[in-house]
Amino acid sequence: MDPNEIYRQALIAVIREGVEYGFNFLTTKLKRKNDNEPDLDSNASDEITPPDQSSLESAVTSEKPQVDWEKPATLFWLGNDLMWIQDQMYRGSSPTRVLEGVENAIQYARRLGFDDSSFPIQNLSIATSILESLPGRAHNEEMLRLIQQHYGTVEHYVRQVKFYIQAKAESREPDFIKLRAL
Repeated sequence: MDPNEIYRQALIAVIREGVEYGFNFLTTKLKRKNDNEPDLDSNASDEITPPDQSSLESAVTSEKPQVDWEKPATLFWLGNDLMWIQDQMYRGSSPTRVLEGVENAIQYARRLGFDDSSFPIQNLSIATSILESLPGRAHNEEMLRLIQQHYGTVEHYVRQVKFYIQAKAESREPDFIKLRAL
């Protein structure tokens, strides 16, 4: 695969899945045959040796921490809560109500095997901090606007968690095709 094609695919991954996924995609694709990470800051060589197929597959399927994908109910309810959080913010629910959903999502993510240093838990923890800093209810229009602004930030973190988990789950099922209604 030519280096320009690798960078193009990494850019597409960044747009689709977020910065962290794109960076991981790029570093995986640039991995050399001997499994040494390339030194991107050195001027050693512009030639990129594509990795063999088995090392690519092992890099995509290996996860730290190890996620237990054999818990379909937990995965389902995590996805449901992530969507519920977004729905509650859209409908203007109180920050304490939205916080309940975020806390539930964190519990489900931990049950799946994500630890506190994982991308989903970190993003959901940031969302928790934001929601905890907001008043329980909007008492006037100015407070309502402030809450809505913060909801935009919380929604960003929740969306990143959804994309991350989607990418991880799809990598476990390479022939999966997302069906879309027109």
